[in-house]
Amino acid sequence: MKLKIIVGGMLLWHGTTYTVYSKVTQKEIQQDNIELFDNEEDKSIMFEGKETGEKANEEEPFLLKLRGAVAMEPSMGVQGNSVKPANKVKVGLTLKADIPGILRNNQNVQVTTKLGFSTKEAKYTEIMVALGKYSLGYGTTFFAHKEGNPSLPVSVDGNTIQFKFEDALDCFRWGLAIEQPIAVKVGCFCINPKQQSNTFPKQQEKEDTKEEEEEQKAIQLDDDKKSSFKLKNDIPTLILKGGIVTDCFHVTLGLLGRLTNYTHSSSSDPKQKGLNSFQESWGCNLVAQYKKAKCTFTAQGVYVYGLGDYVTGLAAIQKDKEREEMCAFYYLDKDKKELKAIAAVGGGATLGWELTSKWDIQTAVTYLTVVNEDKQDKPAIAYKSQWAVVFPEITYKFSKHWAIAGSYSLDKELKKDKLKNEPIKHAFNSAIKFIL
Repeated sequence: MKLKIIVGGMLLWHGTTYTVYSKVTQKEIQQDNIELFDNEEDKSIMFEGKETGEKANEEEPFLLKLRGAVAMEPSMGVQGNSVKPANKVKVGLTLKADIPGILRNNQNVQVTTKLGFSTKEAKYTEIMVALGKYSLGYGTTFFAHKEGNPSLPVSVDGNTIQFKFEDALDCFRWGLAIEQPIAVKVGCFCINPKQQSNTFPKQQEKEDTKEEEEEQKAIQLDDDKKSSFKLKNDIPTLILKGGIVTDCFHVTLGLLGRLTNYTHSSSSDPKQKGLNSFQESWGCNLVAQYKKAKCTFTAQGVYVYGLGDYVTGLAAIQKDKEREEMCAFYYLDKDKKELKAIAAVGGGATLGWELTSKWDIQTAVTYLTVVNEDKQDKPAIAYKSQWAVVFPEITYKFSKHWAIAGSYSLDKELKKDKLKNEPIKHAFNSAIKFIL
């Protein structure tokens, strides 16, 4: 029996491995392909394990893996005459337990727990129990490509409760997941704020309203407690995936369908209060990845109809406290129960190259655009499209425990009226990471 404790970086860095063996053999050491001890003092951790109950299965030992990392990410953003420095500190911990043969059919159970800490919050990012082909818990949406770069259109940060089944037949892989839908929010687009300002009771109408105030009124995300629309999110989301996987290449297609039930209350039609209405949304995500030697190329194409909360660029405009523009559904008249869905298409590509055991570089490019743009629906400042380029991000690992990285990126958002476009955003990013 052997017990492994792995302490490493969860933020794209390999960890340092320490292994404690009971009844260790030279064959086991060679199979692990690691250096067992660094010095004579380390030998003191070797011990004879005592087994109780039934004879332990030496081919399937109990494995406990603990990983962690601390990262400081100073950055500088420049847009026109505006300069915004920032600094983020993140801590991540991952605990995995592989428990062999605890069920009647001798199947293994894997339990994964991930925690994330920052200066603003502490939260679980994954709690998952895997039993053979089945998994149940809380984690990254099955719609995303889990190995994808965060720069790609479909966000790997979308976490939800899920039950999934995955299977393989030779090189063909497929899976099915039922998930709790990511909470949907709605709001109103106002074409002429001066004429329709009564849509927003919180904001007073003034004769000399400035252009900036008009733009703020033109887009408003609803307060969930006071909105005429109450989105229930009671119906589970269904996701289906299929693809081909080989040693150096794989391609995967994911399909997602979501039906959102909601109620609408209106003073003009009290009979509609409490009656359920439904809004459909769906999308597809195509990912291809090719690995050759130390190079990895990944490409992604995505189409979403009412699923902007799963897409990095659209979700960002809704989470931005200064903006809060709807990314999935919207309405034009609060007295009517009709909702409209935002459709978008986009793509992205990343290229990673491990130059040496210490040097890595990675570059990325993405583009996303709204495709069902109705000139009569949205104000001039509404989101239309966006492109971004990350010039080679260079990473240097100068020890087992320390790594540094730096990159330069460009980001440009285009609005419905090109006269409302803002200057290109320049970002200088860096990171210092310590692996526990």
